[in-house]
Amino acid sequence: MRLKGFFITTIIFTVFYILFFYVFDKIVLANEQKRNKKRIDSILDESRFSLFAQFYGLNTVVSRNILERIFNEVPRMPSISISSCSSNYQITPYEFIVAVVYLEYYHLMELKEVYFDGNVMIPVRQNNLSLILKYQPFFVKKTVYNDIVENIGQSAIREMDSLNQLYLIPGVRIINSQIYYYVGDINEDK
Repeated sequence: MRLKGFFITTIIFTVFYILFFYVFDKIVLANEQKRNKKRIDSILDESRFSLFAQFYGLNTVVSRNILERIFNEVPRMPSISISSCSSNYQITPYEFIVAVVYLEYYHLMELKEVYFDGNVMIPVRQNNLSLILKYQPFFVKKTVYNDIVENIGQSAIREMDSLNQLYLIPGVRIINSQIYYYVGDINEDK
């Protein structure tokens, strides 16, 4: 009789244990989804995008609806025609590129290589990914151009220019041997 009571107690305890963690996981998942949705909603804000676009030399406002469509549709495309997408979203090709870079900046989309002259965006190739990883610590620390060249060597000039031309360093622009960092970036203390 005691063995039977032990098994029943063990089974009841196990069932309650499993149910507790099942409900706990559901609650944690629901809260995480709410936080993620709130974060995405704040990023897809028109005024926030407008500030980012100004950093890239655009004085424009892209509607929240267009940003949401780009966020939902572009990641599923393996190769992207810039002109057809920009006409589909009824924005200029440069506005489309900046919108994609904006979403990449906030890690809502994977990085894409932008070939403006070839009218195409493609996923990052391995050689460019290694360059990004090579220079990322410098960009995170907001290192000046000359210090990066001094650390890496003369090859840094060509490599950073390539990353800049392909829009592979969101929130960072290199113009005339000067590096400009987006002011409201996610790494800054507020």
